[in-house]
Amino acid sequence: MDKIENGESQDGMLSSGSAEQWYQERFGSARVWALAAGPGAQHWDEFREKGIIAIGWDELGDLRAFDDRQDIHERIREVFDNPNPVMASLACHQFVRGMQPGDYVLAKKGGRLLLGYGVIESDYSYDHSRPTMRHVRQVRWEQTGQWRLPKERGIAIKTLTNFSDYKQWLRFAFQKVMDPSPPGPAPKPYTREEALKELFFSGDEFDHIIGALIRKKNVVLEGPPGVGKTFVAKRLAYRMIGYKDPEKVCMVQFHQSYAYEDFIQGYRPSEEGFERRDGVFLSFCREAAANAAQRYVFIIDEVNRGNLSKIFGELMMLIEADKRDPEYAVPLTYAPETEPFHVPANLYLIGMMNTADRSLAMVDYALRRRFSFHRLKPAFGTDQFRNHLNDRSVDEALVDRIVDRFSALNERIREDHRNLGPGFEIGHSFFCPGDDDEGLDESWYEAVVRQEIEPLLREYWFDRAEHVDGEIRKLLA
Repeated sequence: MDKIENGESQDGMLSSGSAEQWYQERFGSARVWALAAGPGAQHWDEFREKGIIAIGWDELGDLRAFDDRQDIHERIREVFDNPNPVMASLACHQFVRGMQPGDYVLAKKGGRLLLGYGVIESDYSYDHSRPTMRHVRQVRWEQTGQWRLPKERGIAIKTLTNFSDYKQWLRFAFQKVMDPSPPGPAPKPYTREEALKELFFSGDEFDHIIGALIRKKNVVLEGPPGVGKTFVAKRLAYRMIGYKDPEKVCMVQFHQSYAYEDFIQGYRPSEEGFERRDGVFLSFCREAAANAAQRYVFIIDEVNRGNLSKIFGELMMLIEADKRDPEYAVPLTYAPETEPFHVPANLYLIGMMNTADRSLAMVDYALRRRFSFHRLKPAFGTDQFRNHLNDRSVDEALVDRIVDRFSALNERIREDHRNLGPGFEIGHSFFCPGDDDEGLDESWYEAVVRQEIEPLLREYWFDRAEHVDGEIRKLLA
């Protein structure tokens, strides 16, 4: 649910700032729990009338007698002859130890019908006088009724779930499902034709990458600087989702200091000392898992700059296409006592890799095995590139100059097998002006060459200054 902080990026990718802020304003530091009102919600009337919530497993007795979840787990195995009561022991442990007065609770029936919400007002108690459901807490119900979730927003059919991390889903539930106002219009489909606009490669190549995403669930777009990897990744993401929805796309950039604690989970300083916080990928996976009928796309820029084994940790296995199932769930390093985690099947990964990065040879083979790799090439010689500049009223002679001189420069770069090669070519996006750019003339061309191309070439041939001077003269002559 939480995505990258600080709001919406320039690419239109939404971070989790808005959902995080909404949750803080609505609930503060309280947690929000979803609770089944018994099988088929058969206890809901009693819950509502008496102002309580309750769970079963009465044969365990007072849950305060158990020191931790493992003790509850072992006792359930003995009493109920359940060889692996993961969910049962977690529900009991959370009901007695996790819930606190002041937390919120959502009552539900199955995975798609919400019955009401309220504030927990008491500590846990074990009520011997009740015929069943003897584990009890007092609740002040603030609103009751029936709100059916759409299929794509359905949630897991479990007795008890801590929904505090699913902030976007909670915002939907409280602002939309429980709001009597009619739903907004259906999103406009993001068609293949729209996705291909201003992409300088064929529809067949685009379809090939989409097919790999569907089959492999993980792809890497690799190529030299300026071939539009980020631009293509965003188009692929929206096409996979089916419509433009920035909240279903999350983007991060790896770097040498990026770690498991940033990506998955770790401890961070707080006013009270240190607290465990979920990383951006774990939070996004939970959002996707809570909306299994929808597709979500996670984009990683500079994927080869991070230490992949260190960043992904135990999740390296879970991103494989055939491991996207609760059957392969594993406990998290910093939270082994919580529900085991798996990467949901409706989440897709797009990595981006700069082939001019001299650390490319260090890419983890585990990453290469789990991702499908697709190389993007400079498009100076394509009709799409020419048409794009013509549509922006760039003079035809200048278009010819850009195409001819950069095609020749890239040929020289490709032939420099000792220092460079095809991975170091110059991409076309340096000459793809933005909507607000004006004066696309000789001065614009020279500015791009001087301010963007020349520094890159000096990095390429860092020990051959005179050679770079000659290349710049050829481009500007």
